Amino acid sequence: MTGARQRVLLVGGFRSITPEGMDGPFGSQGGFVDTLAPEPYSLANAYLKTYAESFPELANNYEIELEVVAEPLQLEDSREELWFSDSDRARIVSARPDILGFSLYCWNVAGVRRALSSLREQLPGTLMVLGGRGTEGDPEGLLREMPEADVAIVGEGEIPFRELLRARLSARAEGALAEVPGIYYRARSGIERGAPPVAIERLDEVPSPYQQGVLTPPPNGVMLELSRGCLHGCGYCTWNADKQLRHFSAARIAGDLEWALRAGHRHATLNDSAINYDTEALRAFVEVLREVDPGRTLLFTYNLRHDCLDEEQLDLLARVPTQMVLLGVETFEPRAMVEVERAPVDQEELKERLWALGRRTRPPVASIVLGLPGDTELGFRQTLDTLLEWTVAEPGERPVVGTVLVSLLQVYRGSLLWRRRAELELQFDPWGIPYLQSSRDWPASALARAKAYLLRRIALDPERLKAAEAIVLMEGARDGLDPWLAPARVARLLRPWSIGLTIEGWTLEKIGLMRDKGQGVIARFSHRDGGEARVTLTRREARSRLHARVTERYELTGQALPGIEVPPADLGRLLALVQAALRRGERLVERKRSQRPRQ
Repeated sequence: MTGARQRVLLVGGFRSITPEGMDGPFGSQGGFVDTLAPEPYSLANAYLKTYAESFPELANNYEIELEVVAEPLQLEDSREELWFSDSDRARIVSARPDILGFSLYCWNVAGVRRALSSLREQLPGTLMVLGGRGTEGDPEGLLREMPEADVAIVGEGEIPFRELLRARLSARAEGALAEVPGIYYRARSGIERGAPPVAIERLDEVPSPYQQGVLTPPPNGVMLELSRGCLHGCGYCTWNADKQLRHFSAARIAGDLEWALRAGHRHATLNDSAINYDTEALRAFVEVLREVDPGRTLLFTYNLRHDCLDEEQLDLLARVPTQMVLLGVETFEPRAMVEVERAPVDQEELKERLWALGRRTRPPVASIVLGLPGDTELGFRQTLDTLLEWTVAEPGERPVVGTVLVSLLQVYRGSLLWRRRAELELQFDPWGIPYLQSSRDWPASALARAKAYLLRRIALDPERLKAAEAIVLMEGARDGLDPWLAPARVARLLRPWSIGLTIEGWTLEKIGLMRDKGQGVIARFSHRDGGEARVTLTRREARSRLHARVTERYELTGQALPGIEVPPADLGRLLALVQAALRRGERLVERKRSQRPRQ
């Protein structure tokens, strides 16, 4: 091909969040959710770029660029999915790509679907490609629901992406698509399937995006892979459908670690489904750490399979500097584990393993799932209560578990549960984040009661129990919250200060429940001279802090948000105005109560 290189734009879409509060030097997220970072980036798209550009014929004919759409997720926001703004779409269009690729996940698939129609109108000749985990399970249905898209890649993307680029250079482009592995594509005859998927066997063939200078992650925000794949087939998961476990070489891992240290990073998240499937691979990683970082400068957040742990692995893990270790317990209910093709948990054996793990690394984060088929309200409560008991340490000892993390079941496209969705009567949003809404074993009422129970337990001890998702925002869950912390009630108390109304230069923009624990309500305001501020209302304690701003039921704190600076005097005036409005509202409520006729 002669002339200008074709432009390829690969888009990753995320909600970005700056953690509230700190847990050590790396924030309160601590690796729970690597996509909810202050400055998220797409490691998957970076892999596609470095791999394709390692082939001279592609590097000479294509200019591959990465784009990240990161919509801020505020504590008071009620939506988790990503929406593309007008400016996001304009930025994509301005790149004038010949090929436009989107990395799909459950949190952005609905946003991509909404954005594609306008993008197609403005980019009529662009080849639009979908990839990522959001394409698993039903790529044909995905292309039918997104008629503007041309190609869907299934499985690992490097080889399909490389062959797709090669096919575009062919004189018979559409015919060449039939030979591309791991894709579904739109042809004149309808939606066709390419060749069978192919995954890379030697992972070192994919050049490091860090060492190549393609990615510059934020401080301590490095994501690394030691391996790819998972040998298990858990029913709720779509990790590595072809079940090939492959490892990067020691030399490659050493190179990435050396790069991270030179760049000043002190923390890295290992994205493997678990780092202990293979004891010899774990030993090789430990040896690399000893050679590259003898001072143990880098700390790691990583996942383990508790059923693989033995004494040899525990001794190796003791040599890994650990910020956080996560492992999935899921449930103690045997029938539920069988339903998702996991072995039932022996509680005593698990407790012994976690006790030993915590003494060699740190007490782990044990995650469980609410809503598994085969589980029950009683079973969920018993699992949760038992693990919370394990977070209480004996005198002079570390606890068996550091934190319990609860996730609501998500029915991912392509998972075993997704394929059994009719049989199990699973109800969920097929286009948003696929949280379970009800099922054969979990009527909506039972799920709501379990959510409410969870929120009441979080309120008792928010440091030992956390929710991975904003369960406080879900249907039925608010029965477990203090009724005075309902956003609708706060809105009534603040009247006449309603959404969009400006008082003394402050415009009320939004009132929302604090999405992490539900233990407060946040009112967000914009200032007439620019800038924004947040007023957080929490329930007043019997002994509130000295000099705290309080009303009869609330304690108020104010915070100027990043951006245009808000003068401290103006922020103080805002707090005084909100305090006065709440007091008026509370007095009105009491007056109405006193006027009610007695029964």
